[in-house]
Amino acid sequence: MKDNLKTKARLIQELEQLRDRINKLQTAGNSNSDRKEPSDKSHLNQIEVADSEKTEEALAYKAMMLDNILRTATDVAIATTDMNLVITYYNPVAEHFFGYTAEEVIGKTVMEIHMKENVSPDRLERAIDIVRQTGEYKYSLVQETDNGPRYLNSRVSSILNSDGDMVGFCLFSRDVTEKVLSDQILKESTERHRSLVESTADWVWATDLQGSHTFSNGSIKALLGYEVNEILGESAFPLMHPDDLQSSRELVASAVKHKRGWSNVEIRWLHKDGSVRVFESSARPLFDINGEMTGFSGIDRDITEYKKAQEALRKSEFDMRTLFNAMTDIVFEMDYDGTYINIAPTSPELMFLAAEDLIGKTLHQVFPKAEADQFLSFIRRCIDENETISIEYPMVIGKRTVWFEGRATPKTKNTVLYIATDITKKKLSEDALRESEERLRALINAMPDIVCFKDGQGRWLEANESDIRLFQLDGVDFRGKKDSELAEFTPFYSDAFNTCEETDEHAWEAGCITRSEEVIRRPDDSPVVLDVIKVPTFYADGQRKGLVVVGRDITLRKNAEAERVRLMMAIEQAAETIVITDPQGIIEYLNPAFEKVTGYSRDEVIGQNPSMLASGEHDLAFYQDMWETLTRGENWAGRIINKKKDGSFYTEEATISPVRDPSGDVINYVAVKHDITTELKLEEQLRQAQKMEAVGQLAGGVAHDFNNILQVINGYTQLTLAEINKEHSAYEFVREIAKAGDRAQSLVSQLLSFSRRQIINPVDLDLNEVTEKLMKMIRRVIGEHIHCEFIPGHELGTIQADSGQMEQILMNLCVNSRDALAGGGNISIETGNVLIDAEYAAKHPWAKPGRYVLLSVTDDGCGMDKKTLAGIFDPFFTTKSVGKGTGLGMSTVYGIVKQHKGEIQVYSEPGRGTVVKIYLPVVARRAADVASQVDASVTGGAETILVAEDDNAVRNLTRQTLVTAGYTVIDAKNGNDAVSLFHKHADKINLLMLDVVMPGLGGKEVYDRIHETHPDVPALFCSGYSRNAIHTGFVLDSDLNFIQKPYGSDSLLRKIRQVLDS
Repeated sequence: MKDNLKTKARLIQELEQLRDRINKLQTAGNSNSDRKEPSDKSHLNQIEVADSEKTEEALAYKAMMLDNILRTATDVAIATTDMNLVITYYNPVAEHFFGYTAEEVIGKTVMEIHMKENVSPDRLERAIDIVRQTGEYKYSLVQETDNGPRYLNSRVSSILNSDGDMVGFCLFSRDVTEKVLSDQILKESTERHRSLVESTADWVWATDLQGSHTFSNGSIKALLGYEVNEILGESAFPLMHPDDLQSSRELVASAVKHKRGWSNVEIRWLHKDGSVRVFESSARPLFDINGEMTGFSGIDRDITEYKKAQEALRKSEFDMRTLFNAMTDIVFEMDYDGTYINIAPTSPELMFLAAEDLIGKTLHQVFPKAEADQFLSFIRRCIDENETISIEYPMVIGKRTVWFEGRATPKTKNTVLYIATDITKKKLSEDALRESEERLRALINAMPDIVCFKDGQGRWLEANESDIRLFQLDGVDFRGKKDSELAEFTPFYSDAFNTCEETDEHAWEAGCITRSEEVIRRPDDSPVVLDVIKVPTFYADGQRKGLVVVGRDITLRKNAEAERVRLMMAIEQAAETIVITDPQGIIEYLNPAFEKVTGYSRDEVIGQNPSMLASGEHDLAFYQDMWETLTRGENWAGRIINKKKDGSFYTEEATISPVRDPSGDVINYVAVKHDITTELKLEEQLRQAQKMEAVGQLAGGVAHDFNNILQVINGYTQLTLAEINKEHSAYEFVREIAKAGDRAQSLVSQLLSFSRRQIINPVDLDLNEVTEKLMKMIRRVIGEHIHCEFIPGHELGTIQADSGQMEQILMNLCVNSRDALAGGGNISIETGNVLIDAEYAAKHPWAKPGRYVLLSVTDDGCGMDKKTLAGIFDPFFTTKSVGKGTGLGMSTVYGIVKQHKGEIQVYSEPGRGTVVKIYLPVVARRAADVASQVDASVTGGAETILVAEDDNAVRNLTRQTLVTAGYTVIDAKNGNDAVSLFHKHADKINLLMLDVVMPGLGGKEVYDRIHETHPDVPALFCSGYSRNAIHTGFVLDSDLNFIQKPYGSDSLLRKIRQVLDS
């Protein structure tokens, strides 16, 4: 197109040049005719004028020819202007394109025309400037016409005269509508092609010269099971059948060598599931813009089913040829009157008469009239209707009845060609087939699998009884109905029918056998899991023909699989160690618990013998007995001490059982073992705790009775000392009795501390402060030959504890350390914050997760062996000589720590010293001041007090003490007596003093009954048990007033005054 425009531009330029020369010649001719020349030059002038006239005629002719060429251009609009843009030429195509005639525009400027068209003068000016500078200006234009848009490609060029000067402008406008529309059609065609490539069921592909895929459509998934991204960049050869690999490589090599493709080549590809598919492959070479071959593009069509059908067809053709060769059909020609015209040779045994005896005879001459009339009617109907018709009939030939299928085909207007085929065997086969179909139907109905046949529209054709029973279609005429229609009869299965329709559609769209699992719920909500196979069938034209649906109930199998999965998960997640060995004891399997318990990884143990865990704690006889038991096929159970990878021992409760195959042979041994190391430690701790608890209960009971006795002894001793002066001869004797009573009270206090029945007064305190204040006394007690160091923890947490008992712990521990350092040494007291996490607690049974303050007392003394260490907390256990200790020091420490909800651990070895670590729980509060308290002065009073005490001696002592202090006392010997006396003297009594444990009504019951009528009467409880024991044993309120026996006179009077004054 560009070349044509350039040619026409040159023509226009030549035309303008010719016109210019003609004008010059005409001007010159006029001048010569008017000029007077000398006579001697007249001949020369005549020659010049003649030459000028010839030149002018030639130029005019050439101009006319050029003008005709431009006017006959049918697809290019051409217009020219002078330098002032005055239009000088306008061809007919321009008149057609722009709607102006040449007479309307020639002589007018381009601006005048463009003003009518609303074209911007600036745009026109820019275009002219571009032409002046570059020689041309190109642009595109779209015109709206009655026939739709017209697309024009336009170019404005300069016009040069013969001297090369610009003398005007020329416009060329070509109608490119067809090209634009063609491009659009091409683009749409390309899009349709791309859509067709993606939607086609064939495999469209492209490879490079090495056979690596560079493109594939999505059909590869349905055809070979691969995703597109799985094969892009991968070689095609590994996907081919090994037997086709060499020939395929040779085919590609030849195609590359000769730069050609191939057509309809059969290649076997391997499906992702391993099956073989046959494809018909066609390809063509691909070239780059330089003509270099870059690869191949091709289409492979899956002809697997076609090949199967082709093979079946070949077999069928072979069978047909064999059948034809053995054919014994009777063939003859007969006219409208029933006359035999020609008879083909056939088996004589099928002819009831010889051929020569039949030709020329009519049916009525051969057969009885009735038979002849029937057969003649059949022949005439074939001729009259001009179509092939068939009839089946029996004939007696010889002594047997032969069934024939007769087919009459019109041959001429008056004759038919008749073929009679012996179908006796067919008739017999049909009967047999009918029976076979009945047997097959019975077999299908007897199958547990569901079987259903559908047509191409999804309508049910046939179904076996399992299918009918599953969907509860008994009595429903299901034939001819779709799943959605059957759902109306059994609404419960509507979801299942909808799912069936969806999977049917998927099978048809896939065009191949599909397999899926479908879950159908019965009305009782129990699930039925079906393994469903759907086989779609199609007509030759690709239309859907039908669908075969077979579903097998795999519910039990799925349940079994789920059970196996659960069993395996249980084994893998079991806390017990599970090991499986072969009959020789070689380990084949172990669960993660084994790795966790032993520290060995699976790879380290598989293939080894369990003897790798032997600890040496069992003798050879132990293992021989185990192995003999197992080889007899019996179970073995017992405890085994084994060794972990880190060398530590652990104890297992193990049960080892033989595993037998169906024939009874042992094929494996399975051991289920439970690590009881921690349990054994806990049992030991429980036994120790139970022992301590039993001793504690005994000590607490003894202490209670002792407190009542000491209450009398110490009370009367104090009264006696108050009555005599120091010069009295008995004063010192009484003082010794008082000292012995104090020592007895201290001993009882230790027993109560050990048994955790001691009264404590817990406050929020800083253990650093308590220890620091006690250090001076500790150093004085242990002596100067022992170095004692205190290392306080930084920002120590607050604990809730009785400061006095904390001091007792420190003093007891330091005294024990002192006794272990007979020749001198070092004692270190440390405090610190510790956090016990769950992981640490799991490994140390005594520990509980939480934040603690750790009190550690360490010495470098003689230490203790394991036997001594095991009994240190037992009451009255001591390693000291007689008279050097009570054996209650560590028992008391143990009781105090437990009463404060703490833990105590002792580490010691002979000759290496001892470490005692005490863990006390932290509270989230600031510590209170633990400064010493000053006892209030002892005063009496004039109030009346009801004293209820079942011990006569204690009651009399209490009465004496209170009366001496000025109080009025009403005493009761038990609870019932106390209630009675109170009601008699209720208006006088100011205070109740009640023993907690009394025959009949206890102190709490007395208090409750009196408070029903007199809720404001205060009470003071007393007992030989501690406050905590009263809380748990006698269910008193937490805010009760309490004093523990034995109490001194001063303590009693201060407490009574405190209760009365409050």
